[in-house]
Amino acid sequence: MENVLLPVNGTLLCETTTEPAYRLWSINDRHPAMVRVKSNGR
Repeated sequence: MENVLLPVNGTLLCETTTEPAYRLWSINDRHPAMVRVKSNGR
């Protein structure tokens, strides 16, 4: 995420967690995404 935030003077406010129903993805470290999964975090 640093390479996404720094060029636009962005600031990371805090780190956090999600419930197991979500997965975090990144495409080439440029396009972050959060995807909801069907059940039990899978």
